[in-house]
Amino acid sequence: MPLPQFTPQEPKDPITQEKERLEQAIKHIPQRIGVHAGKGGVGKTFVATQLALTLAQTRTVGLIDADVDCPNVPVAYNVQDELRFSESGKLMPIIHKGVKIVSTGFMQDPDNPIIIRGPIKHRLLTDFIEKTDWKDVETLIFDFPPGTSDVPLSAMQVANLTGIIIVTTPQKSSLQDAKRAAGMATKTGVRIIGVVENMAGEIFGTGAGKQLAQELGVPFITSIPLSKELRETAEQGELALSKKTQKELMDCLA
Repeated sequence: MPLPQFTPQEPKDPITQEKERLEQAIKHIPQRIGVHAGKGGVGKTFVATQLALTLAQTRTVGLIDADVDCPNVPVAYNVQDELRFSESGKLMPIIHKGVKIVSTGFMQDPDNPIIIRGPIKHRLLTDFIEKTDWKDVETLIFDFPPGTSDVPLSAMQVANLTGIIIVTTPQKSSLQDAKRAAGMATKTGVRIIGVVENMAGEIFGTGAGKQLAQELGVPFITSIPLSKELRETAEQGELALSKKTQKELMDCLA
């Protein structure tokens, strides 16, 4: 009798293995949303934290502060706390108004710099995904660091994102950088959900976010005004967006 023939399988590359492992850890979460910008200072964390508070009114939301060396989510929510582990070894997120948060800002004195290289950033991000207790979470939001390097690339490669929201301000330089962030998503096969224009108004102008959305061929989600009252409310960790803006954000993720 001839011996059965076996075809050896090619070993999976490390990125594929890691992606499959992380997908197994968060497969119960139907929505994974990245909030991204090509540059800092455009209010990306503001949009991410306000989006999380908006969604938390109707569902269970998780928020990963993926800007691991310059974490701003704890400051945005005006929360000081320390991450702890459960008896089973899972990282227990800090809960603020229904939003479950993990951030390196809860792991170190906020006045001390977090000085780490790219591989450690990647490891922190994957630990936040895989080793956190995301039980019952329906939407997981990633507040990306600015730019198109290590951490956004890691998230786009391994987190199996539903899509990303691009944040820009009306200035020309911000638009150019937002296009780069959008290009990164396109090249990594991640869907662009739409564009949010932040800090719109008399000082910085308005309308450029809608123009960018048209150029990219994606929805324009909303324009958020530059407002002292909005800023002051948000800095207290409260939901500051108008009902109209909240609805526009909810509709884009429906």
